[in-house]
Amino acid sequence: MVELLQVACMAIALIGETHGANNIELTHGVGYVIMNRANNDTSKLCKVTEAPYQFEGTKHVMTGKRPIDEKTLLTYELISLQIINRQVPNPIGRATHFHDDRVKPYWTYNKKKITRINNVTFY
Repeated sequence: MVELLQVACMAIALIGETHGANNIELTHGVGYVIMNRANNDTSKLCKVTEAPYQFEGTKHVMTGKRPIDEKTLLTYELISLQIINRQVPNPIGRATHFHDDRVKPYWTYNKKKITRINNVTFY
């Protein structure tokens, strides 16, 4: 059984990274990146989302730069549980990285592009 803290970590990351976008496929994609990085070990979700220089949007939520209300948090916790329990489609396969297409991170040069959802590329 997954710990509630781990679900909350994923939910906060999803909010921070998708900026509350109304695109469920993108939200699922980011959630599955978190699961892929954790090797599907739900006890490692917080460790993954809190890693240095990763999931910067998470830090914006945690520091209050991107405030969220209780309803939003609960909604994303439900989405997180659906991802954890594989109740929603995985649109990104085994991707472990992503970025907004408005930037071109240095690390993309040695990664294989897997898919693109809206303006986000997954590797």
